[in-house]
Formats: sequence, C-alpha cells, structure tokens
Amino acid sequence: MIQRRTLLKSGAAAALGGSSLSGLAQQAVTLKFHTFMAPQSNVWLTMHKPWMEKVEKESGGRIKFEGYPAMQLGGTPVQLYDQAKDGVVDVSWTLPGNTAGRFPRIEV
Repeated sequence: MIQRRTLLKSGAAAALGGSSLSGLAQQAVTLKFHTFMAPQSNVWLTMHKPWMEKVEKESGGRIKFEGYPAMQLGGTPVQLYDQAKDGVVDVSWTLPGNTAGRFPRIEV
C-alpha cells in the first residue's frame, strides 16, 4: 500500500517536473466534468453546476468546465473512475458503491 509521504513526494515531483509553474498559472484550461446525475437532478443543479461556476469565477476564468451529466460521454456509472484515471475526462463524480474494492477504507 502506498504511504502518504510517498504519494505527496510523487505529486510534488510531478508538479515540478512539468513546464514552469508561472506559465501554467497564466494558461487557461478547460476540464471535462462527467457524471451519471441527470441534468435536471437536484445534485447537478444545486451542487455540480454551482461548484463549476465558483471555480471558474475564482480562477478569473483560467479554469473552465465542460459539463457532461447523464453519462453523455458514454460508458456506465461504474466506469466513471476509470474514465478519469485513463484521461478520458478530467473530473468525474460517482458514488463509493460504483468503485467497489478500489477504496477499502471508505467501504462499510
């Protein structure tokens, strides 16, 4: 099992190993947000959309989102974690029940 310190060191090394941080701060990025929630659902309307709007506003427009509710990019809710891991999407929102066996500390 990976230790927290190892994970933090790896993340810092990856962040510093890319292009200069000042260049990244100026560059705009558009993130794909994918979820199984329906576009008329309470979760999408009161949580996901306001969160994406807040991030866009607080980043000064440097971070933007393309929202894809209701599995618009294909796949099944069980595949959302893999889509983010494999780079098909940048952000996915799913439930612990859809990731059985992957995060044992959050399973009951």
